[in-house]
Amino acid sequence: MRILSKESMKQIQLGDEKSTVVETLGSPKLSYRQNSRDYWVYESYDENNRRIRQTLQFYQGTLVKKGPVQNDVDLLNRAEATSSMQEYEELLRTRSNSSEDENFYFSRRIRFFVMVSSASFE
Repeated sequence: MRILSKESMKQIQLGDEKSTVVETLGSPKLSYRQNSRDYWVYESYDENNRRIRQTLQFYQGTLVKKGPVQNDVDLLNRAEATSSMQEYEELLRTRSNSSEDENFYFSRRIRFFVMVSSASFE
């Protein structure tokens, strides 16, 4: 797996073609198509050997959005596998308390709530 560095991600600009992204970052770990847009997911490891993820969105072969870098993906996966909101929150509280992490934490709580709510209606 090619190391996804901050420097290589800075080289990628909105408006770049897919070929430019592949030349710079290599092939994505995962790709999917939704609502006429292509999504490429890149994964790597940070300096603490935690898995990180970056999602890029393309429309008609052109980069239109760079998603936020998701840090500590393994922790997030463990949190989403929990069976209660309390256990979920306790796991995610181990993250730092920066404003970026707080916003991310809030969005993950919403996602967990939606997952639990939809499962209870099945």
